Amino acid sequence: MERFITAERTWAERSRWHVYVLPDLDADPDLRRLVRQSGEVLERYPASMSIVPDRWLHATMQMVTGLAGDDVGEARRAALIGALHDEVGGLPAFTATAGAVQAGRAGVAVDLDQDLPGEPFAVLGERVRAAIRAVFGDDGLRYDPGIPHISLAYGMGAADSGEIQEHLRRTVRPGRARLTVGSVWLLDVVQDAARSQYRWHEPLARIPLRG
Repeated sequence: MERFITAERTWAERSRWHVYVLPDLDADPDLRRLVRQSGEVLERYPASMSIVPDRWLHATMQMVTGLAGDDVGEARRAALIGALHDEVGGLPAFTATAGAVQAGRAGVAVDLDQDLPGEPFAVLGERVRAAIRAVFGDDGLRYDPGIPHISLAYGMGAADSGEIQEHLRRTVRPGRARLTVGSVWLLDVVQDAARSQYRWHEPLARIPLRG
């Protein structure tokens, strides 16, 4: 395990807008169990990782690049919210499988399925990017969020990821849970590089999916 927020990953901006899927642990109790059991393992490594509090768990659909969040302006904010409603609002709500929990080189994350071409997460990501491109152009999309996942902890220092993975395998049972996806959220996200955390205050907008 190594530090996740390195100098290369540190933002120059005060904050950046993101479009996230936010898990609802009350609606998906098996996912809450998976998060709790994983936390029992991760708490054994306080010097090596920063555990993500429940209120800041998220799956990144896309980060908006090019401007600090508070420099965007009301007109573009309204335009992006409108574009997200147009692109995303007609998509059906869906469920995905969260798991297994994976200890990687710089953190611990829950893998999410439904991300192959034509599947719901893949389509959702395409529509979110289309909305951002309509308002910010390609400059707003200079970030690759990777495959859908929910980070449970970010690396802070040295630890044996193989050892952590083995503890997770034995502790998190069953290793998979349901994630209900009924909306996406536009958020102004702050990076705390010293604590290896990402957080936000009040959401800018919630864009519900259909049904």
